[in-house]
Amino acid sequence: MEISEAIDRIDARWVRKPKGFRVQFDIYTDGRWRTDYSPEQSDPPLNSAVMAWRFAWKLAQTCEVGKAPYEDGDIANIFVIDDQGEHIRSYITGDYDVYLPKKGTSENK
Repeated sequence: MEISEAIDRIDARWVRKPKGFRVQFDIYTDGRWRTDYSPEQSDPPLNSAVMAWRFAWKLAQTCEVGKAPYEDGDIANIFVIDDQGEHIRSYITGDYDVYLPKKGTSENK
């Protein structure tokens, strides 16, 4: 087997290593919930899942989701995604955590 063939085979079946991380959340603006990211998708991602989860946790600590009527700037459903948009397990719990879950928005429909 050629080395390039072996590498292609390994790459196709090996666990994929993410190329970066973002915090995804829903934000209430102009009377509706919309999905947003930090860093924004046009900016380079964070290079560590731990850093991203710490950022998500700190963001959640500054927010509070009340009941309707919502106000512009309210944030809910905070979690970490990888470069492919896949929800990442928390390094603390090993679960697919979501901070400030709110039904009817992107992650909790």
